[in-house]
Amino acid sequence: MPAKSRKWWSDYLQSHSAHFLELLALVKECGDVSSVLDVGNFPGQFTILLKTLGLEAAGIDLDPDRAGELWARHGIDEKCANVEKDRFPFEPSSFDVVVLGEVLEHLGTNAIHTLRECHRMLRPGGHLILSVPNVSPRHRIRFLFGRDYQGDIVKEFRYLETLGHMGHFRLYSHGEITRLLEYAGFEPQITKVAGHLPGGRWQFIRYIGPVRDRFRSHFYAVGRAV
Repeated sequence: MPAKSRKWWSDYLQSHSAHFLELLALVKECGDVSSVLDVGNFPGQFTILLKTLGLEAAGIDLDPDRAGELWARHGIDEKCANVEKDRFPFEPSSFDVVVLGEVLEHLGTNAIHTLRECHRMLRPGGHLILSVPNVSPRHRIRFLFGRDYQGDIVKEFRYLETLGHMGHFRLYSHGEITRLLEYAGFEPQITKVAGHLPGGRWQFIRYIGPVRDRFRSHFYAVGRAV
């Protein structure tokens, strides 16, 4: 891996380490788990963590060659697919858990197709673990005053030209995530807000008691396949 890529990979790991621990805790909440499919898993650190912990870990990515050598070194069963359009290239009912971590907000074609394919991959009673950016009161205040609240839209669309997939297409409310899970055949079981708090002019939030948790960076949901 080139030095520039190694630095980016290392920086990503450092900035997402707390997120990975939250996902791992939710995997443990799912009970007796032996196999996990990580959907849209580049750069793959969480998939490698699962494998290192002794789980049967597999992944799906739009361009597996981006980290193919690294995944192969760790024995990751990695497949190529466009998760918005393609059928997932694994046998149905093959996994105890499917992880869709920080993926849904990038999908601009058909998120329901992706969720249904996650459902198809799960054994009866298996679990989908999903995470998205949390739409916090900070986002709502920005929108109320006519400000952008989802980032630089030009930058997000340019990812289509440079990476082949969209940046952040849209954010989801907690209620929308619940409705999507139910529509795709899941019974929502766990929802939680976790992650880092905003800094800068918003750092006063750290001192306002339990209400501050509403401003945390990620929303997590677990649904059971029914």
